[in-house]
Amino acid sequence: MVESLWASGAAQAVSDALTYLVSSWDFDICGLTVSVATPDSYLLSLCQTYFRFYQQTSSRFSASTIRINLIPVSSSTDLAQYLPQDAEFVGQQEITTVWKNRRCGQERYYFHFTFGNALFRVEPERGQIVGIISPNALEWPHLMVNTYVFMTLMLALRWRGLYHLHTAAVLAPSQGLTLICGGQRAGKTTLTTALGIAGWHPLSDDGVVIKANDQGQPEMQAFKRDFHLAAALLQQWPSLRQIEARYFYYDRACVDGLSLFQTEALASQTFTQVERVIFPQVSGEMNSRLAPMPTNEAMQRLIGQSMFFPLGRTHTQTQMALLTTLVKNTRCYRLFAGTDIWENPHRAVELLTA
Repeated sequence: MVESLWASGAAQAVSDALTYLVSSWDFDICGLTVSVATPDSYLLSLCQTYFRFYQQTSSRFSASTIRINLIPVSSSTDLAQYLPQDAEFVGQQEITTVWKNRRCGQERYYFHFTFGNALFRVEPERGQIVGIISPNALEWPHLMVNTYVFMTLMLALRWRGLYHLHTAAVLAPSQGLTLICGGQRAGKTTLTTALGIAGWHPLSDDGVVIKANDQGQPEMQAFKRDFHLAAALLQQWPSLRQIEARYFYYDRACVDGLSLFQTEALASQTFTQVERVIFPQVSGEMNSRLAPMPTNEAMQRLIGQSMFFPLGRTHTQTQMALLTTLVKNTRCYRLFAGTDIWENPHRAVELLTA
């Protein structure tokens, strides 16, 4: 079955047919329609839950619609064997290897998720995503959408002029937007939640989408999803002790941060100005401290947290221009996060408003 799905032309025919023959769910993200189709009700429910903060739409398909077809298979065989023979290796990040080839003058990207075993094909110019899902992949539902679907969707959005930045976003009472940018375990979600407890307005704990407006200036929207908190914080900070975790994985708790801080409506707004960009790192020291960061270093770090930055020359140039404008008009700081924020979340606001 898998061979026929990846055979020349067959995968396209099957995925197009699935859109009309199986259950689907359509939603709007940054003005674009995304349509998820699958014969598996469990897979569909995972996507509906993950993207539930986005408005459901019944818009008809257009040239800009992104279609995601998820196809479960019964075999647990390593799906890497179904990569096309002419696929070229692009790179690897943790559990993901990326490959590409060309068909009919257009690039196709293949994502092999080794942990869980899933294989996705993305045709970004067509806005077409086909995912082959093994039984093992369904044993890790938090990876299914939060990694597999999310990652491939971000690549398709890139070809629509929407660029992902791995950063949290918090709105101050003064309405100034703060971005908290960094890799995994840098402390983004902890700092975001601390600011929320202290009276600020968290919009996202992990991502924003940036695009150019009609004047070529950056516009930002929060990527709306559940917050993934360090599970220990649920007992450490009293205001979190009554919050319900949707599920736990590793040492993380998945919670509805937008409802907790009543910021879902704010997270749907578009922002054109950033007051400050913070790059946190856990220091282990007793007292947290801020240090100004040079513009060139801040730019390098933003590029490092921009998903798929090198792919698509035109898009790389556009994204570079957007990030350059963002940094040029913003104050950037390195935050050495100490144990004082862990002990008292209000300390985070004291640091940023000093």
